[in-house]
Amino acid sequence: MRELSFALTAHNDKVEIKKPSQLNKEGHAMLWRSLMRTVLGILLGIFGATAVVWSQASAVVAVRAGRLFDSNSGKESNRQVVLVQGERIIEVGPEDQVKIPPGAQVIDLSQATVLPGMIDGHTHIFGEHPNPITTTRESKAFEAVRNAQISLRAGFTAARDMGSHGNGYGDVDVRNAFNRGIFDGPRLQVSTRGIAAGRTDYAGVPGMTLPGDSRNIHGVEDAREAVREQIHYGADWIKIYPTAGYPSVLPVRYFSIRHIRCPSCKRSLMRRIAIAIA
Repeated sequence: MRELSFALTAHNDKVEIKKPSQLNKEGHAMLWRSLMRTVLGILLGIFGATAVVWSQASAVVAVRAGRLFDSNSGKESNRQVVLVQGERIIEVGPEDQVKIPPGAQVIDLSQATVLPGMIDGHTHIFGEHPNPITTTRESKAFEAVRNAQISLRAGFTAARDMGSHGNGYGDVDVRNAFNRGIFDGPRLQVSTRGIAAGRTDYAGVPGMTLPGDSRNIHGVEDAREAVREQIHYGADWIKIYPTAGYPSVLPVRYFSIRHIRCPSCKRSLMRRIAIAIA
């Protein structure tokens, strides 16, 4: 004898008997409605976020410049307007010829001189050499962010950092934080550790080894490996010290032409080389 099961539901003081087939249909319908609500909520969230990003990217900023320095011509023009959209300058010209779009944010610098952002071609955001035993890498990273922001406020909107001064690939992390908008800072290109002929990879005393300022190499193959490593970890430039860098107690060694050509001999690397004569 087959056993049958039923469900009793109360609705408006009436008792309704439902068979399992009816319950399954209602369960599937409820599951489908719940799934559709979830999908709809996700789509609305995506569309909303996209709209915000699009509005931010398409927003126009108008700068009224009392004087504008043109670095191409070396001349200064009066009463100019600069229109910026996202990260691009879309129009520059006299204020009676450039139309400011409705709703644009207007920055009034009519009493000031506006010039293009400057580029620092050789800087070190990890500028100081604090005691590596009593100073954490996190603390030095905060100082690097501060130093880069000081440059930004001084008008340097781009910079090439020429070595992390014993902080490994910390300059890559700072650059990425700026690019992601975590902190305000200049556009950075970084050289990470650098490659030297006559230094050492480590410092300190026996039993306490600390990373050195740069990567010391021993031969052409070692030079290739050093370049690959630094590119892998995010270097924009490969910095080399062909004369061993700053004065050292170690015997001075020099890069040969073979060593200098070696890092760029593989076309697949495609990185720029900065040479520091010291």
